[in-house]
Formats: sequence, C-alpha cells, structure tokens
Amino acid sequence: MSTSMRKKAAIILSGCGFLDGSEIHETTLLFLVLDRRGIEYHCFAPNKEGAKVISHISKKRMDEERNVLEESARIARGDIRDIQMLNVDEYDILAIPGGLGVTTNLSNFETLGEKCSVDLDLSRLILQFYQKKKPILAICIAPVILAKVLEGKGIMMTLGTDRQYIELLNRLGMKGKSCKVNECCIDVLHKIYTCPGYMEPPHIAGIFESLENAIGSIL
Repeated sequence: MSTSMRKKAAIILSGCGFLDGSEIHETTLLFLVLDRRGIEYHCFAPNKEGAKVISHISKKRMDEERNVLEESARIARGDIRDIQMLNVDEYDILAIPGGLGVTTNLSNFETLGEKCSVDLDLSRLILQFYQKKKPILAICIAPVILAKVLEGKGIMMTLGTDRQYIELLNRLGMKGKSCKVNECCIDVLHKIYTCPGYMEPPHIAGIFESLENAIGSIL
C-alpha cells in the first residue's frame, strides 16, 4: 500500500484514440470515477513509436509515425510519465483502459491473437501488482492482456457478451463471464476487476455505471 492515507491509482495508456491508442471516453470516465472517490491517479505509457496511426474519420491507416507516450499525453493533459518510472510500491491500484492501442502498442494481440506477447514493462508491472495482491482493473479489450500475462490462473473476467471472446478467455485459462455494458466482473480472490466498455454497444452512461461499481467494489 502507498504511505499516504489517500489511495493512488496508476493508469496505463496506449496512445490517443480508440482506433490506435486508448479509448478516450473510457479513460475520461475512469478519471471521473476515481476523482469522485477521492483516489489520486497518475498516467503512464510506453515511450516508444506506435505500431500505426489510423485516421478516426476515414478509418484508414495514415503514412506517419507517432510516439505512444506523446500521444497519451494528450489525454493526460501533459501529466504523464514513462511506464519504466512506475514503482508498484507507490500505488494501490493498476488500471488499463481499452482502445485498440492495447492490441497494437501494449501487445501484438491484433496480429497474433492468443499467441501474442505483451509489452515487457507492462507484463512485469501486472505480475508485480498481482503478486502483491493489489487490485487490477481492465476495461474493454484490455482484459486480454491480463489473461495473457496471468495465463492459466483461472481468473474470472469479461470481454462483454460476445461468445467468441468468452471462449478466448477460457482458452487462456481464465473463466470467461458474459457482462453487459453497465455490469462489471469481479474476481475477489484474485483482485481482478474487468468492465466491458465499448466491447458492448455504445452506451456512455452504462460504462460510467460499470466503472462506478468496479471502483466501489475495490474500495
């Protein structure tokens, strides 16, 4: 636990925008829920070039390169740190919003699926938080990273209601659970909290409700 009485959350971002980085609505709602609960939070991201840049208008790939840390700073209003600076002992909660940057910048899930590898710094941090029995929250597609790093541990988690994703979690040795947008999946034993986010039909109020329930349960 952190030395301060006020709990602290470390948030891992993967860029800016749901097609090639962190999902902005999910991230902003997470900020809001944490702030309403009196939880201090800091953002972190890998300091590396992103796998690709996608136009959020045409949905087509753009011929340019962008740094994941620099792009993530747009959501964090500049208050962000290199993921290598994250000290697990200084934080009580680890949180990972969704967005396709999770599948391209934090892992290579987009190309390799369940055979993917996860960013080495993030993989190390997930294991450290888990081993220290500190809560981990993953939103939208981000639970696939937890499932890969913690493969075979039989943790209950959700990727929404899609049967294919539930089966994917099961193949990785998890206990896949179907959850609607306003629901959250809580594994009390393992201290893993997962929310469907935009894996379900868009419903921003439902995402907020899901995050409220998850953070409330963590507290």
